[in-house]
Amino acid sequence: MASSHDPLKLLISSMDTNEKRYYKLLSAAFKSNSKTLQLFDLLDAEEDLSDSELMTRLKVSSINSIRMLLRKQLLRAMRIYQEERNERSAMRGTIGEIEFLLSKQLTGEAEKEIRKAYKKAESANNHLALYELTLRNNEIRKQFRTSQELVDEFEGRISEMDNLCERLLNMGRLRLVDTEWNLYIQSFDRGDANRNQQFFRERIEPILNGIKPKDSAPLETIHAAILRSGFNTLLGDIQVSESAIGQANRLFDLDDQLLVNRFSMFFALNYNHSCGLFIRGMVNESLTWTLSTEEVLARHYDELLKLHGDEFCVRFQYLLLSGRIRALNRLGRYSESLLLEPNYRTLVEAGWQVMFNNTRVLLSLRFASAHFHLGQYRNALSYLEEGLSMKEVRDIDLLRSVYLLAEGLCHLMLGNWELADTKLSNLYKGIMRTDSKAGFKPSQIEFVRKISTIVMNRNVQEAEQLCSRLEQEKSDGLVLDFIDLHVWLSDHIELLGK
Repeated sequence: MASSHDPLKLLISSMDTNEKRYYKLLSAAFKSNSKTLQLFDLLDAEEDLSDSELMTRLKVSSINSIRMLLRKQLLRAMRIYQEERNERSAMRGTIGEIEFLLSKQLTGEAEKEIRKAYKKAESANNHLALYELTLRNNEIRKQFRTSQELVDEFEGRISEMDNLCERLLNMGRLRLVDTEWNLYIQSFDRGDANRNQQFFRERIEPILNGIKPKDSAPLETIHAAILRSGFNTLLGDIQVSESAIGQANRLFDLDDQLLVNRFSMFFALNYNHSCGLFIRGMVNESLTWTLSTEEVLARHYDELLKLHGDEFCVRFQYLLLSGRIRALNRLGRYSESLLLEPNYRTLVEAGWQVMFNNTRVLLSLRFASAHFHLGQYRNALSYLEEGLSMKEVRDIDLLRSVYLLAEGLCHLMLGNWELADTKLSNLYKGIMRTDSKAGFKPSQIEFVRKISTIVMNRNVQEAEQLCSRLEQEKSDGLVLDFIDLHVWLSDHIELLGK
């Protein structure tokens, strides 16, 4: 029965229009059995036909052999199709061609193809292909060597195999770390330092320790450095993070083309470094590092655009813009932050807002912060409303709570007392309902509960007590992306007394 569960029909339905067209063209070129093409068209149609109905349409007494031939042709056609569009698939086809030339003793032609394939495999960092090509090259050379030379070559080949196996093992380790991290990040809590440290020490560090850094294997070395620097920045061990970053960036200094081909790695390293500097309170240095990374992006922009496409380049423009505004705000240079609003609007209006919402929600918060500190509360509210409409904000307790806190403070400063009190009271209840308290520290939760009452009643004594608690616990993370609660309250205590 040819139904929606028929494997051959499922195979055909999984193919896109270009793949189906390619199969038909290839079949026509090789004058394939017309019955297979007819069967292809019947199975490609929406209606389900039984085998007996298919045999009637095809005017044949048996259909099994036609089915088998069609399946074989489809798989062969799709293999060739992939070889024309995918580098790794194409390399497999090239190796097959080299083996054919060797089987015909056409070693000169085989060597030509091997030399061309080597260049492609090296540029694509296709280690398996390099190994396969080395084996074929050695097969050719064996015909002209002494027994001692063959022994030496065999030992060399074993050494190459050991190196290749180590590199493949390193790549496997790195993929395992990436997988572990992607699973963990789904339940990641920025405020739970002990849990994060335990996860890193038990699940990540042993894998990274198994990777031996080598200048001869820059991609694995850089990849490992990104992971090590990112985790250690997160855990506050900035010295280890920056040591890994320095080692990896030296590899980029040695190879400008590596930087262009792997700009995402270069960016990740420098972004981690900027975050590390920021955490250490070295905000000026963080800003300098961000600006230097922007210069590299600008210098290679055309090359990166051609190689990776505009989505790739815009992603980094968003991240660098976010990092620069974060630093400018922390330095109190709010007017400079707002000079970058046109850059942000250009990216949004170009249609990239949905794709990069994760970064955009932080940008909205940081622009809101700049307007808030300059007393432009209505402009701040506009950015906050924009952020609160995004799914990413609604789905993350801490992010949503920081946005709602910011919104409540804006209304408080505008003198909308009842609205501010309602919003902050609702926020307090929402925070207390979550197991993690939405990532807020106890003094920050107390601030949410009391601030509207303190401001409305102009209670200086209670403001000073709350300010003292905030000073002891120190703000961090997303709350500080909008406002340093202790500094802000300190500035307003004198005003409350007037």
